[in-house]
Amino acid sequence: MRFAAVLVLLLVVAVYPSRARETDRPDILQDSISLRRKQKTNLVLDSLKTRVDNGALSRFLFGSLIKNGRNAKLEDERDIFAEFEGRRISSINIVCNDVYPNDSLRLHKFLNAVNLFKTARMYIRQNLFFKVGDPLSGKTLNSNEHFIRDLPSIVDAAIVARDDGEGGVEVWVITYDKWSVGAEALYSPSRESFITLYDKNFFGLGHDIRLRTNFFKDPPYYYGNQLFYRVSNLFGTFWTADFAVGKGYGHSGFEGQAYKDFILPDDYSAGVRYNNVHSADSLSFEPGGVSYCKEEFAVWGGKSWFMPRADNSFFLQGKLYSQYYSHCSLPLTLSLNPYYHNQRGVLLSAGIYKENFYKGRLIYGFGRTEDIPYGYNLTFFGGWERSQFNDRGYMGGSFTSGTRFRWGYVSTQVELGSFVHGQRFTEGVLNANLKSFSEMVYMHRCGLRFFLNAYYTLGFNRGQGEKEWLDFNREYGLTNLKNNLYSGNNRLVVNAEAVIFTPIDLLGFNMAFFGYMDMGWIGDERFLARTPMTVVGVGLRIKNDRFIIPNFQFSFGYPLQDALRDKVRFYRFSTEEMLDMHRFLPLEPNHFQYR
Repeated sequence: MRFAAVLVLLLVVAVYPSRARETDRPDILQDSISLRRKQKTNLVLDSLKTRVDNGALSRFLFGSLIKNGRNAKLEDERDIFAEFEGRRISSINIVCNDVYPNDSLRLHKFLNAVNLFKTARMYIRQNLFFKVGDPLSGKTLNSNEHFIRDLPSIVDAAIVARDDGEGGVEVWVITYDKWSVGAEALYSPSRESFITLYDKNFFGLGHDIRLRTNFFKDPPYYYGNQLFYRVSNLFGTFWTADFAVGKGYGHSGFEGQAYKDFILPDDYSAGVRYNNVHSADSLSFEPGGVSYCKEEFAVWGGKSWFMPRADNSFFLQGKLYSQYYSHCSLPLTLSLNPYYHNQRGVLLSAGIYKENFYKGRLIYGFGRTEDIPYGYNLTFFGGWERSQFNDRGYMGGSFTSGTRFRWGYVSTQVELGSFVHGQRFTEGVLNANLKSFSEMVYMHRCGLRFFLNAYYTLGFNRGQGEKEWLDFNREYGLTNLKNNLYSGNNRLVVNAEAVIFTPIDLLGFNMAFFGYMDMGWIGDERFLARTPMTVVGVGLRIKNDRFIIPNFQFSFGYPLQDALRDKVRFYRFSTEEMLDMHRFLPLEPNHFQYR
């Protein structure tokens, strides 16, 4: 059973917290209006300028950004900097706060002390899209605020502006750290076990380092070590570089890449990747496994141009790639196990995109500010590939959109792609996804929100063999249903959930109760005519937004069909990452996945 071995859980027992000391603060700081609304009164920034190290002010800012759960409605703040638009930025002030800034609670002071590296102001400055002397752009500042808040070591951030009294604008950037040191462990008497130590803010510069030691059930028990290292925004260029090296259970070798994604409406992308690994995987639906060596190389790049009249961006991208399998233990023919064929080719993409953000709370997080993207992306793909057994073309397209309605938010994505050999489409895939949630319904001190997600995948003219059939898996499956029990070339999964966010706060750990109903169809072309497999249940999630750990989740599930009784875990403890919303920025060109 996998769990996050978080030191704070032990400290709760070992350290008795003293009562936090109340500090007097000016009336202006006791107002419950959020900091984002207060920025239009210069009083807050005047106070910030003179009292930035004052404990009361830090707690006010922290409370404004983190704890104001009642203000959970989506807000569009594109015009919040309208009064300063186009004026010269005269100064940039950066305030980096601890996980628990200026808090007298004994436990919180201890956690601040053992959080090895506090985010450096230099690192935040490197992640700014603007500099002193630039004309202020509200769109740029809003995008930059989201970008900083999305950094792994930051729990929340705000960018505010004020008149400097001389015709210019002062900009303040305020951030709050996450507790970035942690450990993970997995123990299993029947298969591999491991211990992982990590720090996701190494040196205070946002570097992510992880060291994992692997063990096996049989002597000599020790299996090997793996090291992962990632540097974000390398030398202030907005490039990311990472590598992984070592020996793990069923996977060893070297993987490395350096890349820059699109960030702004007028931008460029580029990247290079090289992997050389040896893997041994279990087969999906048959006993036994497959082993192979894989060498992969890819290089890509692109450019986008902002079109003011259309208020969107046009982009072009291209990619060269090759992958070579050796010592593969599976038989290979033109239509058998095409996933493991050697191949090299070129893939081009072109399209338009637009992305902005709503701001909200208590959606997938437990109180921090969350950025919910809205906009659209329309992309067309075309390419040519020389595979191990033939030459073929590739064509496809995708459309992604997201917007807010009166009752909530909906995001949809449709992908359609296929290889073309002669006049025949091969290895085709259609993916259609929907993600939505309702506005918050308040019940006394609790909040109720509904979620509905649907995932449909269709494969057509697929080959035979491994990875050519769909199943219910961790990403696209039914809660508590065991994996790899059913297969087909069509799959539809619908997850409906009602979540009650509670005011319960145990030393920063918040709780939410949920009830769910999952329905799944899988099979051939007539699979929708069948009765859906259905699991209903309830559960509890525990999360501390200030820590880089996943949600702790306890769930109880019950199948509505007798045939599923021995295929469902009636109770389960797991760690769950927060769901990602659809984004609209173009990514590295890739063939659409069938999984």
